[in-house]
Amino acid sequence: MNRKDEKFMNGLSVTRDEHIYTHMLRHIRKIFHTHGEKLEKVQEMAKQFNRTIKETIPLIEPVTQAICPSCQNICCIRKNGFFSKEDFIYLSALDITPPTLHFDGKDEEPCQFLSQNGCALDRSLRPSGCNWFFCDALLEYFEKTEDYHTFEASFSRLAELWLQMIEAFSLVEHDFLKQ
Repeated sequence: MNRKDEKFMNGLSVTRDEHIYTHMLRHIRKIFHTHGEKLEKVQEMAKQFNRTIKETIPLIEPVTQAICPSCQNICCIRKNGFFSKEDFIYLSALDITPPTLHFDGKDEEPCQFLSQNGCALDRSLRPSGCNWFFCDALLEYFEKTEDYHTFEASFSRLAELWLQMIEAFSLVEHDFLKQ
């Protein structure tokens, strides 16, 4: 990999460019393919993250069902529905191919995954920007529920797992880039 690609891979987070998106995904998959034995810790953390986020669904869904349908300032717009490098690491660790994205359209349009019933993607497979974002109205409503502290603890654990997973991958990626 040349210096330009290395700089790109280390500095990029979310991309809305189809070429960069494809290049980034290939890069991460190549690392998993060539260094899979060194990425067992990453894969285990991705599995833990997946289980933990699935455990939060019964906490989150009643809140989103109560608040989101009446929202006038929808956050599920096209510009927010793209995957980041970190998302690719997570999905690759689980051996999951991200859903096909459509790169045309305006940022203000509804997200391509938004359906009449909310997001068409399983919460555990959504871009991290979607999973980590809670608008003020959602948080205010959520804070009044009896499940809020359980939710807060779960999301703290998710953040911890996410950061550890990315850090563990980055160490292997660094070795890969030196080759």
